[in-house]
Amino acid sequence: MEKFETLQPTRLYAPDVKTGRLVKATAAPAQFVGRLPIDLHILVLTHLPIPDFPAYAQCSRSLSNLARHEKVWEAKWNALRFAKYTHFEALLDQLEDAKKTKDGGLMKDMPPTLAVGDVDDDFGDFTQAQIPTTTGFMAVEGDKSQVYASVSSMRPPTCLEHYRRTHCLLKPYTTSLSSPPHAMLASLFPSVPGVPPIPLLQQSRILHLLLLWLSPQIQPLRKWMDFNASLRSAVDRYEANLLAAFDIAETRKDEKGMTEAAEASWEVFDGAGEWELGRVWAEKREIFYEAANWNPMDNLTYVI
Repeated sequence: MEKFETLQPTRLYAPDVKTGRLVKATAAPAQFVGRLPIDLHILVLTHLPIPDFPAYAQCSRSLSNLARHEKVWEAKWNALRFAKYTHFEALLDQLEDAKKTKDGGLMKDMPPTLAVGDVDDDFGDFTQAQIPTTTGFMAVEGDKSQVYASVSSMRPPTCLEHYRRTHCLLKPYTTSLSSPPHAMLASLFPSVPGVPPIPLLQQSRILHLLLLWLSPQIQPLRKWMDFNASLRSAVDRYEANLLAAFDIAETRKDEKGMTEAAEASWEVFDGAGEWELGRVWAEKREIFYEAANWNPMDNLTYVI
């Protein structure tokens, strides 16, 4: 039988080394940066918009270190709900592969240039990453996805590196959110000749991830509220397209297409408000399946 140690009570008093008398135990003094404790700085940073991080970090060396604190970026990273939606990791890999393919095709027709960093990057000083090596730390600039890959090969990436990668992959989509409402979806998911269209399920997950990214918990850009409003309207149009795709698949008796449209509508739902399309699918299921297969005479018992 296993033995368990008894739980020791909390010692409110401890013996003095010199006199041996019991004196009240004192807690370790809180660490301060300026007039505020470190925990309060971290709490402020978790609610601070991403574009304000460089200005906060430039106040002092201590605040610069706190701006990279793991607790701060863990809160930002958890707001994206990657732990709940595990397919987002595969989605980021697909977006990164598509970005590399696109950048590789564009670089073929361009003269050689010297990379000096992204001037318009909202991270400011965070475009530099420190990679641990056997002799210390190595500063790396340039393509953030390459930096992320280099870091991942040496040690598990931090929440800051996780978020930086997501930020750099999602930020190009904000250009499409400035398009007119009727052309927004076509700009987000353009049709390229000779290239298969993006599946509905992947489109839904991209829109869902953008909704979580452009949220009050993260505030990744200065105009995040405008982008969020534009994205909401684009999602409404997208759901209308899904309903039309479901009806087309229904007329063709294409159950696979009907299932894909229904699943895509669920994937794009971010949990805000009620899932309106869920009612539509429930009504259609009742009409097409339950009403067709239900025989009211089955409730009667025949007596011979």
